[in-house]
Amino acid sequence: MTHTGALWRPLLPPGVYQDRPVTTPRPNLRSDVCAFVGLAERGPVCTPVVLDSFESYLYAFGGEGSNRMLPRAVRLFFENGGRRCVVLRTIDYARARTARHLIGQATHARLLHVGDGAPPARVALDARSPGRWGNRLRGRISPVLLPVRVDRHLEAGIPSLEWLVDLGDPIERGATIRLVAPSGGSQAPRGELYRVVDSKIEDGQRLVRLDRDAQPEQLGRAALLDARELRVDLELWLQGEPAVREVWRELALDPLHGRFMARVLGRPGPAETHLRRPLAGLESIDVETRYQLEEEVAASQRESRLRGSALAILPVESWSGHLELAGVDETRLGSGRIPPIDLVPAFGDDTQDPLAGFEDFAATNRSVFFSAPGDLLAHDDARWTNALTHQPAPLEAIEDHDDRTPIEPVSLVHFPDLLHPDPRPPFETGDDRDDRDAFTFGDCEGWAPWHGESPRDHYPELLWDEPGADLASRRADLETAQRRLVDAV
Repeated sequence: MTHTGALWRPLLPPGVYQDRPVTTPRPNLRSDVCAFVGLAERGPVCTPVVLDSFESYLYAFGGEGSNRMLPRAVRLFFENGGRRCVVLRTIDYARARTARHLIGQATHARLLHVGDGAPPARVALDARSPGRWGNRLRGRISPVLLPVRVDRHLEAGIPSLEWLVDLGDPIERGATIRLVAPSGGSQAPRGELYRVVDSKIEDGQRLVRLDRDAQPEQLGRAALLDARELRVDLELWLQGEPAVREVWRELALDPLHGRFMARVLGRPGPAETHLRRPLAGLESIDVETRYQLEEEVAASQRESRLRGSALAILPVESWSGHLELAGVDETRLGSGRIPPIDLVPAFGDDTQDPLAGFEDFAATNRSVFFSAPGDLLAHDDARWTNALTHQPAPLEAIEDHDDRTPIEPVSLVHFPDLLHPDPRPPFETGDDRDDRDAFTFGDCEGWAPWHGESPRDHYPELLWDEPGADLASRRADLETAQRRLVDAV
């Protein structure tokens, strides 16, 4: 509370002095934000995602299907006048897996950890979140050659084989440079790739150092006019959903570069503002590189314009390795006609393959709606567990969201998938009323099968009266879940 007007002070003459309290107005708080916690096809797990339309839900979490009630609840929320909601996806943490894909065949691309002596490995690309949806991920990498202006650097009048003079826009550390050796006669020019590992200013010139000595014939003035920087364009899409597509332009192949593919894709996705993603698994990286990666991830979380992919992410071991296009020969490099490389699934047709995306509908139970993922994880898939070990329980995540957005707190929490009752008859009064109303949460509308599917085809553990089930145990389970919800809020 503050005061206005001339206040009386000692030694002032007698008179009338005004002392009027003024209250500071409180900001207007939104009271129409609803949180939905439930089962979705894809999307970040146990992290609040703010949505302003059902179309944004479809892009972030996928469509309706498999008798999930969450998409239907969100759609009805917006159709009935809702303007903003917060969605948290839950999943059967103990059995869910993330799909893994490979960039081309073994002869197309490989991951090279420079300096550690490890053999080259295949380059992998993981789905951004767990579930069967990742098996439909498709992609293509298209190499591109960007012009650069370089000249030979003279040391005591002799051209250096290691340093080049950078005459154009600054070439970043980690850039992949193609130098061409002209060939006489009818032979095509031969190209070779070098990495820029250092830069400096000397005698007013900006110099860049290559990872090894260049060939003398590649340093002629005519040859250097054809110098190019190699980058790649990455296109990602979902099979069967043409509207879900991403295109990433001019990505670099080395971790020293600011546009390194693993780093750009690994930034928090559009729906991952509040996702706790520690850089687990980087213990093998040197301290300086790890510190740099942690700083960049923290900066990307603060910078709203820097967003990563919503569909894919490179595994953490790729963040410190140089990506190499192993299948590009000297002739193709020299001509500049480098063919694109398609993503190849790392799994077969068997959904039980550990590299295939998977979620166990039949085993999904009510504990996933209240427990933190780390409390329920039961397998050793590091691609999945590292990203979830530090995630909070859904209701705690909502509390974190309210702390971050005090002007727009959540006013209502809805668990549309927590209970899947069968369609009950029209409302009746008196003693004939269905006794289940006394202890269930109830449903907003009756079950309606999708595409001929029965409600019992999915999530049987969420149906209280599944044939053969111990109804007394199921009833106690429901009452426990309801008490946990009431106690939490």
